Amino acid sequence: MTSKPPATSKYLVIQDAIHKKVVEGQWRPGEPIPSVRELSEKHHTSMLTARRAVESLVDRGMLVASQGVGTFVSNRPTFHRVGIVLGVGPGAGDREILGPRRFLRLTESGLHAWADQHMLNVCTYEYRSDNQVWNERSPLYKDVENKRVDGLILVGVPSQALAMELLQHHVPAVAIGNVPAALPYRVTLDTRAFMHAAIEVVRRDGRQRIGLIAGLADIDSGHAMVVQPSDHFASACLSHEVEVVSQRISLSKPNTAEAGYNAAHSLLSLEAEARPDALVVADDVLAEGVMRYLDELPQDMVADLSWVSHANFGGDAANHPSLIARLEYDPAEVTECAADMLAALMHNRPPQQCIRLIAPRLVPGK
Repeated sequence: MTSKPPATSKYLVIQDAIHKKVVEGQWRPGEPIPSVRELSEKHHTSMLTARRAVESLVDRGMLVASQGVGTFVSNRPTFHRVGIVLGVGPGAGDREILGPRRFLRLTESGLHAWADQHMLNVCTYEYRSDNQVWNERSPLYKDVENKRVDGLILVGVPSQALAMELLQHHVPAVAIGNVPAALPYRVTLDTRAFMHAAIEVVRRDGRQRIGLIAGLADIDSGHAMVVQPSDHFASACLSHEVEVVSQRISLSKPNTAEAGYNAAHSLLSLEAEARPDALVVADDVLAEGVMRYLDELPQDMVADLSWVSHANFGGDAANHPSLIARLEYDPAEVTECAADMLAALMHNRPPQQCIRLIAPRLVPGK
């Protein structure tokens, strides 16, 4: 016997109907809405249920109740329009997201779900370059200039110039990632915690000579204002008393699998006494190239190597036999932190912490 899906609560049906009419402009700011009695009759429910729906929207600032007069659409309804600025690669149609691709896609999806839950309007803008995302013809520029967006979350967008424009226009904004550093409110991945966890894993595996393959986002105007992964890597190696063999920092735009392949080749082509017996790969796109290079090496050489990777990616790299551990960041935790910070900013309640650090979780390899 097939069970029926649970019916949507009547008060939510009424709430959604009111929200839709306000958002679409059928009920304008300052205009009265139907009475509780009229709403209950239209939706075939009790006045108590209709009143609950109206009161929930009054609490959110969409409606204003005047005792003895009626309920009106707020002069500035707070069904905020939230923008998600998503960093994408150079291809016009492939929507190749910069940075850890699967991670950022999941984060974007989580932000849309959060906006739906809080009855917010969402518009997604794609960042490719400052000329495309911020000029008189771009949708983001028009919406900010005309005050049609109440808050922005930047996902995988390394543009300092764009951040400065948003600050000058006093648009509440939160960045996910270490850049752009010009934005004071950011949810960032804890690079220091990643490096210490990665070094501890390879040290427990009996490895002593460690090489780093890391990537830096493209910073426009040449102003790199982020802590380099190598800084935390060197500190972690010192703390755990292991040797730093060498480092390869990719400055490609964006980091690519080819850059990871070339970095692995450079490190593993060193003489035996200088060659690392473990790799730490601090970027999941680079990890795909590292895996490709390892697959070309003789099996006995791969057997003597361990590697740890940031691994919010899909595909075969997560199952590679020499990958002893993955360090993943929870997209749901990142989304929740960014959404909470933006909600506070839009309600003129600056968050207590300007920067929220997200620590990685360890997932053992195969």
